[in-house]
Amino acid sequence: TVLATKVARQVSSHFDYVIWRSLINAPPLTSLLRGWVHILSQQQRQRLPDHLDEQLELLFDYLRRQRCLLILDNVETIMQQEGRAGHYRPGYELYGQLFQRFGDSEHQSCLLLTSRERPQGLARFANDQPLVCFHHLAGLAEAAGLAMLQDQGLSGPTHILEGLVEHYSGHPLALKLIAQTIQQLFAGDIAAFVREEARIFDDIRDLLDHQFARVSALERDLLVWLAIEREAVSPQLLRENLVRVEAGGVFL
Repeated sequence: TVLATKVARQVSSHFDYVIWRSLINAPPLTSLLRGWVHILSQQQRQRLPDHLDEQLELLFDYLRRQRCLLILDNVETIMQQEGRAGHYRPGYELYGQLFQRFGDSEHQSCLLLTSRERPQGLARFANDQPLVCFHHLAGLAEAAGLAMLQDQGLSGPTHILEGLVEHYSGHPLALKLIAQTIQQLFAGDIAAFVREEARIFDDIRDLLDHQFARVSALERDLLVWLAIEREAVSPQLLRENLVRVEAGGVFL
């Protein structure tokens, strides 16, 4: 989200409109389209046609005549939890038609999505359309993570700060959360925070719980066994562990 915001600010001068919408509350597609059309028509269009095809045709008529950057944040909110990644929640499958239309149609606008999951059906666009691409975000590099902690007001031995970046895999939000906790509860004393072994606290736990809730039962079992093994293991060993559990085995 932070990266998408920065990109939008940097490229905004190349577009007639930049419209940001969060899907965190999972709005119906019609509601989203109505808002876009209302803005792109300069508040002249109050109602949408009855049928989705007509609604999309109206939207893309504006997108062909004007250069627009449309940003949808938190797209994973309209995806099913605990199932196969990228499958839409019941009632939200129509979003797939919107995304497909962006990939198939001729227009001069851009759609930017942020999501923890890749929506079903988009992978083929990256192969068929050179203008459709995906960027997988990993954790921050050590130097960038160190700079983020310092920007948050933390100071201390470089090796301790670098240890925090490594422990949280360079996750930007996690680093911000721990920086706030160290400042507020440990008076900026990083060593005291590390000594307390309080690296999993409520804010971090909420972040992990939110992401863990999205994975399937099989993926959860795999994560549990990876945590138990604590070291890199072969797919064959993981498969044997899962088979033992399914056969009624008990582990502690």
